[in-house]
Amino acid sequence: MKIRKILVSLCLGMVFSVSAASAVFAAQDAEVIDDKVGNQFGAGYNVDLGGDVLDVCGAGYNVKLKDTTAEGSAALAGYSVDVDDTVVGGSFFAAGCNVDFDNCNVENNIIATGNSISIDAASSAKSMRLAGASVTYDGTADYICIDADHVEINGIVNGDAEIEAASVSFGDNAKITGNLKLSAKEEPSVSGKVDGEYSFTELKTQEEIAAENEVAVKSNTSIGKKIAGVVGGRIYWIVAMFIAAAALILLCGKHIDASGEAVIAQPGKIIGIGFMALIGVPVASLILAITIIGLPSAAILLTLYIITLSLSQTFAGLALGRILLGEKLGKPVVASLIGVAVLVVVDAIPWVGGLTSLAAGIFTLGYIFTKLSDRGFTKAETVGTMVNEEVSVPADEVKEEL
Repeated sequence: MKIRKILVSLCLGMVFSVSAASAVFAAQDAEVIDDKVGNQFGAGYNVDLGGDVLDVCGAGYNVKLKDTTAEGSAALAGYSVDVDDTVVGGSFFAAGCNVDFDNCNVENNIIATGNSISIDAASSAKSMRLAGASVTYDGTADYICIDADHVEINGIVNGDAEIEAASVSFGDNAKITGNLKLSAKEEPSVSGKVDGEYSFTELKTQEEIAAENEVAVKSNTSIGKKIAGVVGGRIYWIVAMFIAAAALILLCGKHIDASGEAVIAQPGKIIGIGFMALIGVPVASLILAITIIGLPSAAILLTLYIITLSLSQTFAGLALGRILLGEKLGKPVVASLIGVAVLVVVDAIPWVGGLTSLAAGIFTLGYIFTKLSDRGFTKAETVGTMVNEEVSVPADEVKEEL
């Protein structure tokens, strides 16, 4: 309820202010001032207020108001607020951790917030608005509005009552002559306690409310909208993949054809190397990162790895299109784009889509590392041949030199 949020915010502000002030006044005696027009003000660690006053205001750690008649209003804030044998002609405002009203009669309103609030049977007010963790109401009022975690009602309400709490209980002396609007997790027994209309609302946790809202949203979403959303998402990815495919065709057109030929000629080699690269590159990056010196190299290697996997589905789609449709269509670019579209559609199928993405990543990594290894072996063979040519000298030339 809004009243609880407002009162709790007020309480926190007042209590924090009082806590800061209490540290200053802890080593000092409380100071109580009575001004010339009859107002009384007090501040300190232990504040005792009382007497015949116009308005009374006090703040501290322990604040007490006793044997008091205030023509105007009263406002108290502290860790502990105790009110005894007091009459207030206006309204009473209180905030604290523990707030207790004993034999306190207020002409207008009692507005209080705190951790524990207690209104005894001898206390009364025109209306009471109470918010806290635990509220015990044994008093008398024409209207009450209570918002708390635990509420005990054993007093009289000569009018309407609004209560919202996790748990609510009614004692033998509880009586509400008007209407009762009750919200709680479990409905208490109110038999014979309410003369007017009674309404009950079951309180739900935030998780339950979120789950119900989610179900409501799903039920309000038509099948047509769901299908349109899926189709729209697939079209978006097809267009995005086409753009990436066009860039790959311009940059790696020869490699796309070569990759198709390689996977047909050496499928085991491509798959084996791709699988080892899929696992080995992150492991190698981790080892390099641990050495600290190799941290930049690890970052570069991991970045290239992520980029390769991001483009692997596009690259595999291009190769697939050229392998299956290249000769039939006679237009490699069109065949490649059709292959990309097929993979995007297949990717939407549960489980199958995940396996397709994994296969595309293995294929792309396998081709790249196969090309790198082939180039390495080619260079090594070339260097070996050159060395052998330089070392081998014809036997006739050796004899002539001798």
